[in-house]
Amino acid sequence: MSDTPPEARAEQALLLLDLGEDCYALPAGQVEIVLRNDLPRTEIPTAPAHVPAVVNHRGRALPILDVEAFLDLPREGERGRLVVLRAADMSVALPARRIRGIRSLATRPAEPGLRFALGLVDLEEGAAQVLDIPALLRAAAARGRR
Repeated sequence: MSDTPPEARAEQALLLLDLGEDCYALPAGQVEIVLRNDLPRTEIPTAPAHVPAVVNHRGRALPILDVEAFLDLPREGERGRLVVLRAADMSVALPARRIRGIRSLATRPAEPGLRFALGLVDLEEGAAQVLDIPALLRAAAARGRR
């Protein structure tokens, strides 16, 4: 736990979603839209495993970033939603098993060793990692160029 009392931490709007077996949080300001995961996909045979396809949304080809594959998370259940994110001049569609909603929560510092973590938020069932979307997108793009 953080030494900073919860009432002293700044709150921010976060989209809570399930990836793998756990709940994660995304800064709501980087979320463009949440879609049903039933859009037609175009597979990209030469793309890395974490970018298996693109979807067309309103005339834009959005790469699907399989964050579960990228972060080596266990795949749990049907991923019924696509979260369209924009950061660092890139847009991607991130499949999610479940969207829990947007909440205003205080973020505490991330524990050492957590990859792509802006911080942690405390939920009733435990802590959720706030993902650093720009860092995640840069790393996914860099891994794809190898």
